[in-house]
Amino acid sequence: MNVLFVCKYNVGRSQIAEAFFNKMSKNHQATSAGTHVEGDLDEHKEGFRKVITAMKELDYDLSKIKRKQLTEQMFNEADKVVVITEKENLPAYARNSSKVVLWKIEDGKGQSYEFICKMRDDIKPLVERLAEEVG
Repeated sequence: MNVLFVCKYNVGRSQIAEAFFNKMSKNHQATSAGTHVEGDLDEHKEGFRKVITAMKELDYDLSKIKRKQLTEQMFNEADKVVVITEKENLPAYARNSSKVVLWKIEDGKGQSYEFICKMRDDIKPLVERLAEEVG
């Protein structure tokens, strides 16, 4: 099974979920993307550093991950799409798909390091449950 985690900027939530899933699942693979990845990383650098540090605390290295823009092809190739952003951020082709699951995790953009750690800690059990469900 191919799982696609989608957030708005592909800087935090979806990359955290991807890392957790790929370590937890033995038989399936995840990737991540963002709905609004246009432009460079400059406006997200501080937040991304916080995400990298928070994940490093749990022995995950996200320092070399590249942001990816969600495409219709990526969406179509996924068996399950976990959306961790507001549904209105999704492109029209994804909004009413039966393979979409919505997780409500607040965006970490502009938030404190403590917020990022809580966001990480909120995502982990959701990913654990998903990994158990898909086997």
